[in-house]
Amino acid sequence: MKHAIAKADTLLEALPYLRQFRGATFVIKYGGSIQDTPGGEESVVEDLLFLHSVGIWPVVVHGGGKEISEAQKQAGLAPRFVQGLRVTDDRTMALTDRILGRINARIVAKLGKFGDDGAGFSGKKGAVLIARKRRLTGVHAKEDLGHVGEVVSFNMKPLLRARNRVPIFSSVAVGKSGELYNVNADDVAAALAGKLRAAKLVLMTDVAGIQDGAGNLLSSLTPAKARALIGSGVISRGMIPKVRACLNALSQGVGKAHIIDGRLRHSVLLEIFTLKGVGTEIVKS
Repeated sequence: MKHAIAKADTLLEALPYLRQFRGATFVIKYGGSIQDTPGGEESVVEDLLFLHSVGIWPVVVHGGGKEISEAQKQAGLAPRFVQGLRVTDDRTMALTDRILGRINARIVAKLGKFGDDGAGFSGKKGAVLIARKRRLTGVHAKEDLGHVGEVVSFNMKPLLRARNRVPIFSSVAVGKSGELYNVNADDVAAALAGKLRAAKLVLMTDVAGIQDGAGNLLSSLTPAKARALIGSGVISRGMIPKVRACLNALSQGVGKAHIIDGRLRHSVLLEIFTLKGVGTEIVKS
């Protein structure tokens, strides 16, 4: 009986958030670094199904970096990164498009298996994300990243037609002449969240969240504090582009941004529908 009452208490704890976010849009980035966690993808799909069932519109962006790197190696291509961005020549772009398209279809199929309709958007399929070639500045200005892009606009009609479904985006975008671009998935998620004026941007990754200099999890940050932690070097390496994506989304009108550990079962629900959450939220000051 105590266990049953505890379940009821959990539901009541979630009630204010369920009421607050009914009708809202959440953009969720599902990182490639956590896709091979045993049972992880099923847990994510269940979270998406829950959100959609309670009247929230989850819009998902997925990566696939591990699978792309493995495919490059099998094809005799050495993965190379500049400022955290994969140098993407013609062969790598073709591999990226194929692999992310396969991951996209897999997530959509799992949603269907769990009883919900997904809508896949990958590369030219739907062509919602319009990109241009990304060029570096500073010491790497002469580096040519190949087919690496940045989102500059959106073709919203295909996405709006999926308003009653769960949109699943890969990070392959289309140029104005129909060429394909490999775009950082965090940046895609931030751009979509800003365009949709999402209530939340949630970045699922393979760390618990943002930590202070002593290794303690920071449950909440302002943009000013986040910038200060980047400047001091406490936020470093791969966390920097994630935090910058969050700050970019907040500047475009997104309500809150969250960085959570996607390896934790049902981390999306635990972050959003409990008082303490499980990761780091970045909130406007």
